[in-house]
Amino acid sequence: MFDNMYAKRLKAYKQIGYEVCTGIKGEKQTANAIFGGDNYVEVFQRDLLEADNNIIISSPVISGSKVYELIRLLKDKQVNGVDVTIVTWEPDSYNFGDAGFWMQLHEEIRQAGFYIKTARDSCEHFSIIDQNIVWYGNINILGNAKFEDSMMRLESREIAAELMEITFGGKPI
Repeated sequence: MFDNMYAKRLKAYKQIGYEVCTGIKGEKQTANAIFGGDNYVEVFQRDLLEADNNIIISSPVISGSKVYELIRLLKDKQVNGVDVTIVTWEPDSYNFGDAGFWMQLHEEIRQAGFYIKTARDSCEHFSIIDQNIVWYGNINILGNAKFEDSMMRLESREIAAELMEITFGGKPI
């Protein structure tokens, strides 16, 4: 319920031109902005390519094309030691499509060298890059984004730590 209310507020703020504004500039890109399903990809991919240590992507819904695109995009980063973790639903939790397809896609993610954590009860929409840059909203990062979906991009070690605690329960990634 609160996710839906949050998404509606964030969508309304974006439509009337609001941005998160603190005057803080990140070392790599300007931080603290709201992006829509139609304009987040370029900035998000740049964040991924600028990662130094680790990337976590939590996307309840995944699509083959987005997964293969991510694997191609991050191949060199992995070779250079960047750990990539994908959080998504268990194959039989999607409630649409063929569970066999989802299992195969999960296996291809593993074969590409990504860690995968499956969720049964709750799976949020976020990404954390180097435990500092946080993308949070209602876009399925590895699924098909809708025009009306949105994400906030923030620099916050505290928010990153909280999301990791919620997702991984204090267990090492």
